[in-house]
Amino acid sequence: MIINNSKSLGPYGELHVTSHHGRLFDKLRKICQETACDATHVVGQDGLSFIPQIHALLQQKNHHEPVMLTKFPDGYCVHTPSNIVLSLLKDEHLCKPAEINSEKGKTFAFSLVSPPGLNVHHFKLVKDHNGVLPPSSITNICSVDHALAKISSAIPLTADPRILYSSPNVGNMMGCMLNQDDAQEVKNTFFKLIHKTNKVDMYDRPIKLPTETSKLLRLNDPEGLVCIAPLLNGIAGYRKKTSAPGNAAAGDNVLMFLANSNDFHHDEPCAPSDAQLQVFKMDYTHNAPRVYFNPSESPMASKCKYGSEPIHMKMSVQEALNNIENTMRVAYLDHLGIKDYGAYCDLMKSIRELHAFH
Repeated sequence: MIINNSKSLGPYGELHVTSHHGRLFDKLRKICQETACDATHVVGQDGLSFIPQIHALLQQKNHHEPVMLTKFPDGYCVHTPSNIVLSLLKDEHLCKPAEINSEKGKTFAFSLVSPPGLNVHHFKLVKDHNGVLPPSSITNICSVDHALAKISSAIPLTADPRILYSSPNVGNMMGCMLNQDDAQEVKNTFFKLIHKTNKVDMYDRPIKLPTETSKLLRLNDPEGLVCIAPLLNGIAGYRKKTSAPGNAAAGDNVLMFLANSNDFHHDEPCAPSDAQLQVFKMDYTHNAPRVYFNPSESPMASKCKYGSEPIHMKMSVQEALNNIENTMRVAYLDHLGIKDYGAYCDLMKSIRELHAFH
């Protein structure tokens, strides 16, 4: 077995990527055609088995527990009976009856590996969940690519921005880590605004940020106006729309960025040598649906086309990110033409239960 790629996931261990000839997954491909869209299989039952090399890859260190596979729209999640995620399998021929051919294509395995001597955190599979989830939970109501993006979001941020979540019909959410002077620049700007306004008339009013601060926050229009609002442990930046891009109406508040720092709500920032700041930036596709921010306690009439409630000031940065992840997950299913995949699985489950009852 050749490891094509390996990445550190910080406290979650390592992500190993391997590729395999499709014929090694011939039995799984065939079973996939004959079972429900949310089916779970147990290796060693129902005729499902693998060569020792593949079985060891899927099983990893879980020698005393069965290996289970739960179907995704375009692959499988390999997990333990307690739903600890072991691997994700992606195969363009899985779940496509017209294209089943054991002699074609490759199957890619994305394995979560615990380095020797390291106690790692785990991702958990939450089956048939179609809403907002915490950062360590994955649902089968999503594409394998999106599940991989969620796992990869555990890779520590660096100064170089990278895409965390992406869907062509919404855009990208980028993330980066500002350090020392750059982090201090953004924090000082925020604290100066607090002192200048005494927190009066600061929020929900368009302001002109220093150009350097706007560039560090990755704003597409560094010279433009932006509104700043506090979250429980960070800040949010948004813009009031005067026109109507995507599904945003004039006057709607479109989220532009989130910034996370534990000292944002102290009187002064920490020492420059200790300064760090996580920045999460939304880059929207032209005329695509937007993610909204609600600066008041009154409900907003507008919400994202993909079901996400607006981000608001009583959220932590992580809660806001969970909301955005849910938006991008649903949007990507829509991009694949299967936005109602979760509802379809629910319908099929109800039909099976009805048949079982009778």
